[in-house]
Amino acid sequence: MGGVGSGRPRTPPEIRFVKRYQEKESGCWEWTGDTDGSGYGRFWDGEQKTRAHRFSYTMFKGEIPSDMCVCHSCDNRRCVNPNHLWLGSHADNARDRDDKGRWGGGRPPTADRDYVVELINSGLSNKEIAGIVGVTVGRVSHIRNGRP
Repeated sequence: MGGVGSGRPRTPPEIRFVKRYQEKESGCWEWTGDTDGSGYGRFWDGEQKTRAHRFSYTMFKGEIPSDMCVCHSCDNRRCVNPNHLWLGSHADNARDRDDKGRWGGGRPPTADRDYVVELINSGLSNKEIAGIVGVTVGRVSHIRNGRP
């Protein structure tokens, strides 16, 4: 389908991109395509796999300086709405995480670990829990297996 030697032109990545998200009542444009282990959308930009929110930022707002992160004001890793995306340094991103009480992939406070354990006991998968709590799948796996 549009591949090398097929004789058909390839669909531009911008066209493919807009077909892979769904607008939600929250205002988020939720990525419906492939995701990575951390819950971020993944997208083939024609040259390489990239995170979908980074592609969205570039497509709608412009280049991303190499020392900057594309951060989410909505805290939804699957969101690709450029109005929910902002540029910040790693320190800005960490400060935003801390200000909002998220604990990322690091060791969570006991109360948050207890919540993850509750979700584990409810039968949810590691990936589902990671998306709910905002941590990596690996962190949920560590908690599930009783590791710190």
